[in-house]
Amino acid sequence: MLALYSSKADWVQALNPFIAQAMREERVGPDSVAILCRTRKDFEPVLQGLDPRFRPKAMQSHNMDILHPGTKVTTIHASKGLSFPIVVVVGVEDGTMPFVSHDGDPDQLLREQRLLFVACTRAMRRLMVLASASTPSPFIDKVTDDLWDVVRI
Repeated sequence: MLALYSSKADWVQALNPFIAQAMREERVGPDSVAILCRTRKDFEPVLQGLDPRFRPKAMQSHNMDILHPGTKVTTIHASKGLSFPIVVVVGVEDGTMPFVSHDGDPDQLLREQRLLFVACTRAMRRLMVLASASTPSPFIDKVTDDLWDVVRI
């Protein structure tokens, strides 16, 4: 699912119903959920907005606790090599994903596109990509309605 949001408050509020429904339908607990952020700056709004019953915990590569009994809130980079039944990717907006590098590296856009691909392929059964409707990432242009459920929140 691609969920297009108008403000960060909207995407934070969309997390709880999506996670609750996905856990119910997949018959899994909150330990099967990962929320992947482009940077650590998105951890706080996610942690503040998530229902406490999901027992969210922020993790980075150096403190990844795969056995934590709740939802893992982590960066995309820290999720490499892992997979989860339910994944939410947050912060897909212009300036964040792709991150704008000012060093003129022509391969930067391709690396950022691969990073989004890595994030999406962490999902085993359910995937929600939260993307800005007002400042869309150029990667969203490639998403088509025939392959994705696209919703506005």
